[in-house]
Amino acid sequence: MSWQLKLSVFLVGMVVMTCLTPSLPAAQTVTRESRDDIELVYSTDWIGGQEGGYHPVRIQVGNRGPACQLTIQATRWFDEPVPEVSETIELEQNARSILTLNIPIVKENQSYAMKFYKNGRQLQGVGRTFTVPASSQGIPSPKMLIIHPTQIDWASFGLASETYQMKQQHVIPHGGTPQEDALVVEPGLLPRLWQGYLSCDLVAIDQATLAKLKSEERDPLVEWVQAGGQLIVFNVGQEASQRQQLDSLLELGSLSGSGDAWLNYEIGRAMRDYIIDSSPQAYSMEGSLEGESPQENPLNAQKASYQWSYDDAMLKRQPIMLGMAYAFAGNPFEGTYNDWATFLSSLPNDTVKSFSRLGVETNQAANDFLAFLIPSIRSVPVVPFMFLITIFSVVIGPLNYIYFQRRRQLAMMLVSVPLIAVMASLSLVAYSTIAHGFGIKARLRSITYLDQSLQKSVTKSRVSYFAGLAPSKGLVFSQQTAVLPVWLMDGEFNNGSVTWGDSQRWHSGWLKSRTRTQMVCVTPQDQRGRLVISGNGEDRMNVSNGFEFDVTLVLVPNKDGEMFVVRDLKAGDQVEAEKLDDFKKRTGMSGTDLVALLEPYAMEVPANVNTDAIGVGNIFGSRSSRYYGYHVDAQPSYYCNYKESQLESTLQGWKTALSTGAYPPTPGNPSAGRYLAVLEKSEFDDIGITSWSAESSFHLLVGVY
Repeated sequence: MSWQLKLSVFLVGMVVMTCLTPSLPAAQTVTRESRDDIELVYSTDWIGGQEGGYHPVRIQVGNRGPACQLTIQATRWFDEPVPEVSETIELEQNARSILTLNIPIVKENQSYAMKFYKNGRQLQGVGRTFTVPASSQGIPSPKMLIIHPTQIDWASFGLASETYQMKQQHVIPHGGTPQEDALVVEPGLLPRLWQGYLSCDLVAIDQATLAKLKSEERDPLVEWVQAGGQLIVFNVGQEASQRQQLDSLLELGSLSGSGDAWLNYEIGRAMRDYIIDSSPQAYSMEGSLEGESPQENPLNAQKASYQWSYDDAMLKRQPIMLGMAYAFAGNPFEGTYNDWATFLSSLPNDTVKSFSRLGVETNQAANDFLAFLIPSIRSVPVVPFMFLITIFSVVIGPLNYIYFQRRRQLAMMLVSVPLIAVMASLSLVAYSTIAHGFGIKARLRSITYLDQSLQKSVTKSRVSYFAGLAPSKGLVFSQQTAVLPVWLMDGEFNNGSVTWGDSQRWHSGWLKSRTRTQMVCVTPQDQRGRLVISGNGEDRMNVSNGFEFDVTLVLVPNKDGEMFVVRDLKAGDQVEAEKLDDFKKRTGMSGTDLVALLEPYAMEVPANVNTDAIGVGNIFGSRSSRYYGYHVDAQPSYYCNYKESQLESTLQGWKTALSTGAYPPTPGNPSAGRYLAVLEKSEFDDIGITSWSAESSFHLLVGVY
């Protein structure tokens, strides 16, 4: 055999072995660079982002030279516009710093180049390019971030995640091993801001790793859970004493008290009987060619394999404000595809995906943009403008000519024409200014979730802006606020920058003059204010206002679910609440009247807009649609419904409580009491501006005590 033939056989064998060897699940790539006494360790890898949110670049920098100023920038790589993000820090000699550069995801395939500047001069030879993941078709599969010092085999979860996606879409899975359903990251490079976890649907971490995290690494993760995140903690152990350590790590001491507050999470045989065979390929064989869901066959469970024990000690759950923590006694990644499919299928649909919790995709057009307009801001006053332009045309043309011809002074038209044009332009500007002014109008729809035992709150706001003159500094938010743009059907990102520091400044195009702009803002805060609820919990309830502001209405159900009411509670006052039925008799108000107090301004499309024309494949032909600037054929998100978000679901639950008596569950510790308060004005919202004219806004406070 010649050496050429031997070499060919060897190469073919290597190729075959490579194809047969299973690839390791994805793990983050860490870049290490050094230049001009600056040491850099950073990672641009992350999971999720298909529905928008933030992409966190985690960076550790060190300075071996004299004190300097270091600027870190993520700038566009290609000509297509992307949000440019930067942060500047001061570095003392021999100092080290760790920071997170959160990049807003507002479109598909955002390509970036990382650049570093020392005292204004770019460091040559360092930095890298990367692309924020492209959006998947339909409903993207659930994405999991795994925090662990070593590699974790998550292949079984990946298969279950793919099947979950396909069952939600009612289509046949394509089979194969998913490569981007999870990412394993080491604990050393975690986001230092909670917004970095927004693109994650699930986060998994073992208890030993969680215990080793520093507070600045653990706090953002806990804040993400409080804002609605789903956390899996594994290798916790079966004993209550072992879960008490987890209570401390998750700051749940006030919830658990001296006992075990973790609840059983039952996913036993009743759920498992509906899990399909051991791979997505089995699903595809049972599905129809039209992409319909297969008939779920309980017999499949008999030939499916499981590893989890499914006893009471295997899995516990604990609500943490808007989120949920799941405690596995052992290692769930040793389970099979069927185990993970069972777990994912047991989760409520509105909690699995991050965009379901928030009700918005930041890289897709919103199909409810028109339902949240500022009523006094409609569109360009076309008729008055046409009237003024007609007068201008008549005056500057025939009348001007006839006047100076009779006076035999046609040369004066060289002066009169520019003068009349300037006067007409100033008239149009003056009309628009008088109509809309120079200030900022805002419409807010916000709910604040307050856990008084934790002294923590999370505020979720849908905000509609209209600026007569855009502020020169742009929108300035707290560093802790997650900002999620909401796009019009024919709108998309054109330009804008975000500068991080002690705050986050969204400038250079996010809020434009005389342009409708909408965003969803999520702000976690420490909160010491409270309503003090006392009484016997049966037929007597007292309410004391410990806030520094007045409360318009308070609804407090007792332990039996009977509702008590307080109207116009002043700051610092204490009053005895009135039973709902007694309140209705005394005031003559009906349940419908009380519901109107909870939601005085509904989200609805203006009456003169043809809603039948709104949809993919339709060019809006109606004049009313064009009047609102909503007339271009676009691709809105049909899988993201804001009315099913946590904010709207909470509101709907309390509205149902007033009309049917079915009171909503506590958004936190289920053994605690709860109340709903209606606020007269914004007290907790961070919307990027300090002064605005509120219009058609309302603010609710859901408290747990």
